[in-house]
Amino acid sequence: MKKASSVEESALRPFVSTFSKRGLVEICINTPTELWLEFDTGEWKYEKNADITESAMKELVTTFSTISGQKFNRHNPSFSGRIPFKNTMLRVEAVMGSSVEGGFALSIRVGRASIYPLESYMSKSEADALKQYIISGKTLMVNGATGTGKTTLANSMITHIPHRERILTIEDTRELIVPHLNVLHRLVSKNGTDEGKVDYVDIINQATRLRPDRILLGEIDIGNTMPFLKLCNTGHEGGLSTIHAADADQAFDTLCLNAGLAGVEGSKSDIEQYAKKAIHGFVSIKKTREGNKRVFRATLDMLNTKER
Repeated sequence: MKKASSVEESALRPFVSTFSKRGLVEICINTPTELWLEFDTGEWKYEKNADITESAMKELVTTFSTISGQKFNRHNPSFSGRIPFKNTMLRVEAVMGSSVEGGFALSIRVGRASIYPLESYMSKSEADALKQYIISGKTLMVNGATGTGKTTLANSMITHIPHRERILTIEDTRELIVPHLNVLHRLVSKNGTDEGKVDYVDIINQATRLRPDRILLGEIDIGNTMPFLKLCNTGHEGGLSTIHAADADQAFDTLCLNAGLAGVEGSKSDIEQYAKKAIHGFVSIKKTREGNKRVFRATLDMLNTKER
């Protein structure tokens, strides 16, 4: 990672001491100078920091949105992206203006990206089965609630894709870790604030001409649901994505809702059947606590694999 410029260092300075806290996972700021910090024990702590003013938050977000080719101003009052800190990238979500009480809200995911063996999430037999489904090119979705570690689990799954294959990732914020040498990362502005105005439909339409063996989508949302399902239903199996849903049934409900909100015509039943043709299975992850420790458990739910 390149050395930060003086402008970047200035924007980061008020946050450095907070970013460096041991075990910190997330920073949520609802009101300037007032921080809610989530640690890897699952505990939330309240803290005051006089340096993290509204001006400091605006400088941080404006600096790095500009660097990434996005806009953050009163006409574009939201930002989804990343900021660099100590050889890693932190995920940022910022909102300002009349839509948020207090005028400015900021959430920063600080937890460092890690790769864990699949056996740490599930039994060895289930992990072995999942590895085989990945290797054989099944299209899979990782589902779970917010903060359950969906992307971390997805990153562990990616390591089992044969390394001879060419990978294309499509994300609004770069979070997928792909160890393969032949990989291309594409970025989409989640809020449509990038200067090129490239959206998911554009990139997914281009995807097949870039000759990937696998297409990995960061997270399912309204804008990418149908383009991704279309890809999977037209010969591009072996994909992987994450979705906010507690289980497979809720995941299909979310896919149908997203399609409807995107203007897709058709009954819920038709859209669900289309999705079921595209997706071979789900890996559901849940977060629990054992004493002061967070524990992540995943289960595998494959759909009609004998027929497919």
